[in-house]
Amino acid sequence: MSQLIYTAFVSLDGVVEAPGGEPGYRNTGWTFAVDFLEEAYGLKAREQDEAGSMLLGRVIYQEWSEYWPNNPGAGFDAFINPVTKHVASRTLKD
Repeated sequence: MSQLIYTAFVSLDGVVEAPGGEPGYRNTGWTFAVDFLEEAYGLKAREQDEAGSMLLGRVIYQEWSEYWPNNPGAGFDAFINPVTKHVASRTLKD
């Protein structure tokens, strides 16, 4: 049986949307408003390296699905391209 490990990228006050500065969100860019901590980013990098698949909601899946087939393949891109993706959705058929 496989082990399920959940990890989230969320601020202490519960913000999860648009961490990198994506336009159109009230809290966009919240990760850029804090000091860079190598330990925190190192932890996220290790999580990615150890992940066998990724669970996405429908909206983020639809937004990212146009991106990852055409990305340069470094850093997070190197992780997201080949990893198996599972989508939680009641509305998507494919």
